Amino acid sequence: MPETTEQATQQTHSVVILLDGDMLHRTNAALPVLRELELDDYMEDYICAHCGDGFRYFNPYSVDSLVGDGIVDWLIVGEEAAETDRHITTELFGDDWVACCSEDCYDELRSEENNDDDEDGVYDYGYKPTPVFHGEGTQFGIELECDALDHNGCDRQSAVNDLNGMSDNHDLFYLKQDGSLDYGFEIVTHPASLEFFRTEFPWREVTETAVHYGLRGHDVPTAGLHIHVERGALGDDHDEQDMHLTRLILTLSTHWRTVERFSRRRGSDMSRWAQLNYDGAYDKTNPAHRDKMIRAKGAGHSLAINTEHRSTYEFRIFKSSLRPSTVLASIEFVAMLIEYVKSNDDETIQAHNWSDVIAKAGDYTYLPQYLLERKIA
Repeated sequence: MPETTEQATQQTHSVVILLDGDMLHRTNAALPVLRELELDDYMEDYICAHCGDGFRYFNPYSVDSLVGDGIVDWLIVGEEAAETDRHITTELFGDDWVACCSEDCYDELRSEENNDDDEDGVYDYGYKPTPVFHGEGTQFGIELECDALDHNGCDRQSAVNDLNGMSDNHDLFYLKQDGSLDYGFEIVTHPASLEFFRTEFPWREVTETAVHYGLRGHDVPTAGLHIHVERGALGDDHDEQDMHLTRLILTLSTHWRTVERFSRRRGSDMSRWAQLNYDGAYDKTNPAHRDKMIRAKGAGHSLAINTEHRSTYEFRIFKSSLRPSTVLASIEFVAMLIEYVKSNDDETIQAHNWSDVIAKAGDYTYLPQYLLERKIA
């Protein structure tokens, strides 16, 4: 039975549960219930920014007053609300927030907003095209940042022109501005399988073109290599994804110093661009640990694993590189970590040595040699 309001307000760490009709849905049975709220009471009326139709939408900020008053510090919604949140999208265009009644309307609006790239062939930072998927199996997406160490020694526009020319009409990748770069851009791929990236994506042509015109990756202090993986790779439902996300965070935490060596980033750069989500021991029966882990999965763009994206988890730990073998080894590392956490529980992960984590590295193509080069095999 849920606790009474009087009992719950004495809890230091509580959650709000939204009800779908009369059924209570919980994504983590270990968390205490603060109060039960009817979903209909927290639906709001919106006008679609694309088609103009009216619709009702669950707005999590409508219960923010509870969070802001310190009564609760986390929110769990029921399946109906989660379904609504997935298909009714609010996004930022320029300086204005807009709401769309469906993903189709959102995609069409986004296409209209982003139908032209900048005059120099590089899209604005907010550009998000409709994804084009390549290959079978788990889908990854890559953001590879590059910049010029010396503007005078870089022919940026020629690099942009040649790269766009090999992008298959932007169906393979596109170029975007990024605030962390001074003169360069990021090369953003469409989603693709690991095998597609290994055998069909033109990594060598892309990286050699960038280098030829004076762009660099690893040598640029602010340039990163960000690897997205579809959320479904961690499980078929929210509970399974959340469990494996916890284990990914614990794996990075347990072996953070070695992960830093793999990433090629310095400690200060990690703190700035890819902070450790969770530090210290974890016991899921400990309320303080559970609360800390909840925050570790919360908002935070510059965390080692960024969870803010609707459809993906973003691994931000890697320094940029214009060596194809390094890029591919990094993608393989993420794939290996996912398989590792799906085969081990929390306690085992925290007890394992690094050799246990990379035990299956030999199943991959580029990862074994990279581990030897970094002297962490």
